Amino acid sequence: MTVHIMQPRVSERVLTVLKTLNAEQLGEVLLFMEFLKTKEQQEAGKALFWLSITREANPNVTLDDVRTRLRSIPGNLSDAIMQGREERV
Repeated sequence: MTVHIMQPRVSERVLTVLKTLNAEQLGEVLLFMEFLKTKEQQEAGKALFWLSITREANPNVTLDDVRTRLRSIPGNLSDAIMQGREERV
């Protein structure tokens, strides 16, 4: 839901409503505010990640090139995962 009200009025309205909430409701509001802040930071991190990838990516590298390079890595990923599971049990 997008609020189409001028920013100062939104802030005033939020503060007015906050004053009417009990402690439990304020806790819920605080949790939601922290979620929004975390979400904002995560989205900024994702944008930076994709920017880095697009700068570093070589458009000439094909899927076959990747597969060829990965084949040279010793071991088997599924075996490593199964071994890790066995060690935790």
